[in-house]
Amino acid sequence: MDSLLRNSARWLPEITLVVVDEIHLIDSPDRGPTLEMVIAKMRSRNPGMQLIGLSATIGNPKVLAGWLDAELVTSTWRPVDLRQGVFYDNRIQFEEGTRPIKQVSKNYDDLNLCLDTIAEGGQCLVFVSSRRNAEAFAKRAASAIKSEDPALAAYAGRLLEGTPTEMAKTLSACVAKGQAFHHAGLSRNERSIVEEAFRKNLLKCISSTPTLAAGLNLPARRVIVRDYLRFSAGEGMQPIPVSEYRQMAGRAGRPRLDPYGEAVLIAKEAEQVPELFEVYIEAEADDVHSRIAEPTALYTHVLSLVASGFAKTRGETLRVHEPLVLRPRAQTGQAHPPGGRRGAPVPDHRRDGCGGRRAYRGNGTGIPCLPDVHRPAERVHDRLRPAGTRGLHGSRPHPAHLYHPGHADPVRKER
Repeated sequence: MDSLLRNSARWLPEITLVVVDEIHLIDSPDRGPTLEMVIAKMRSRNPGMQLIGLSATIGNPKVLAGWLDAELVTSTWRPVDLRQGVFYDNRIQFEEGTRPIKQVSKNYDDLNLCLDTIAEGGQCLVFVSSRRNAEAFAKRAASAIKSEDPALAAYAGRLLEGTPTEMAKTLSACVAKGQAFHHAGLSRNERSIVEEAFRKNLLKCISSTPTLAAGLNLPARRVIVRDYLRFSAGEGMQPIPVSEYRQMAGRAGRPRLDPYGEAVLIAKEAEQVPELFEVYIEAEADDVHSRIAEPTALYTHVLSLVASGFAKTRGETLRVHEPLVLRPRAQTGQAHPPGGRRGAPVPDHRRDGCGGRRAYRGNGTGIPCLPDVHRPAERVHDRLRPAGTRGLHGSRPHPAHLYHPGHADPVRKER
């Protein structure tokens, strides 16, 4: 859609309905600004357009609905019961009780969980932190599963058509035994073959990076979240967000095939069991943040507005940016942050895009707001104007309001 908008596709004015699945990706540092700009551009271009956003992992849905001028529709219905637990010492600890797991391998808990599911006639998804880990688990699990279904040979053969890479050869060997790996390094055709074989219940297990959890309807009886720590440059190993865990857990349970679905985290020590329950299973969903005010993203998208002809003047540039950063309605959520006073600045220790702390300022409503998003936009636009022309700071820019800090009930959207 972003490419279509940049190239001004002729049929865009005919669009009357846009459905944004996984709308919580507005909070993504890399994809969020583009998604936010696409929504803003479409609303600017087609004012009468209807927009529907879908998500199961938003902690502040009322704020997001307010920004979209949308009615909030919530539901807790799920087609298959979801059980969430933590595995440690050959047992899965659920809120309702424990379940023993047969120890087949002395060294690999993830493999024991996988084989237990397959023995019941179910399928399994194993989420790991990297492509290398996904491939390593697939090789290990393929040696243990050793499926002899002849239908798998056809899928394995399709992966070797043309001039196969070493990765394709490895994937083909795993698929022939009932196991596969799935990550962004696979070609579209390879991913399609793996997904088709899994949906037909031929593949028994897929090991994957979190890319499989985002937007792909590929449910399984049991979801194993093995790696809940991920390397971050400059910060080392960091816990994954709650929203990411929920996306993974949401893949548990195949409608009409499974009586229930299980999402299982693996603890390394006994002390981690209650911690994982608190941090992930019992935690509130994450709030979504606007990412468009971060300088790198803002400069890129302002330049895109000008270069594509979408905005040609200062007023047009600011009109597009005015509704960007999430602006809640006054009646949504709390009137002021917990423990704070109405209109008081709200401390926040997250870093802004300039390397400093975000400086929220009181605005008399109890809703914190970020520093102006328009001033960076004006600076970028000014650089494109001929030298000696009037700058863009003659008029006062509109402040960019951020989300309400209070938690709202999460929207649950099941696949």
